[in-house]
Amino acid sequence: MPFAPSRPLTYRATVPQVRAIVRDASRARPLLPDGVEIVEADVRFPDAGVGLARAIQGVESLLVLTGTSAFPSKKWGPNNDNNPKAVDEKGTKNLVTALDAVNAAAAEGGARGVKRVTLLSSIGVQRRSQFPFSILNTFGVLDAKAEGELALIQVAPATDQPTLRSMEGLRCPHGLPHGPEGRGVSD
Repeated sequence: MPFAPSRPLTYRATVPQVRAIVRDASRARPLLPDGVEIVEADVRFPDAGVGLARAIQGVESLLVLTGTSAFPSKKWGPNNDNNPKAVDEKGTKNLVTALDAVNAAAAEGGARGVKRVTLLSSIGVQRRSQFPFSILNTFGVLDAKAEGELALIQVAPATDQPTLRSMEGLRCPHGLPHGPEGRGVSD
């Protein structure tokens, strides 16, 4: 028998403050709900906008949702500077550098830096030489994502167990509790 409440159910929870780090605030604003702080920065160019380090300063958790198309397209930009290597490899490495700087400054000042990092990567990273992932990796998107993951794993001691390829927040039943070196990798 289905549940039928006699009065409307309400859900009350404390909503965390959310900061969206975007490349173009004017394009992002209509897509995001009211109350989201919007900050311009770009993982490809760490000094663009307010700069990556300043953009993540004061943040407790990072959910990294960067990426681009796996195959050459207009999304790679007129100068090809939005390709997988620039975004998923170099961009994640730039973010790790900023994360290191922010956490070092926080520790020096007796504060807590970024505590948790979740990088939405790809299930194909560990299977990039197998079909069908080898096709997806034709232009190196999975190789670039793997390099970004490794960069994040190397900074792991400064954060609480980074999570890679996470779908846990979406209640995906395929999560694995530990990945390379026991560091919270989920497919």
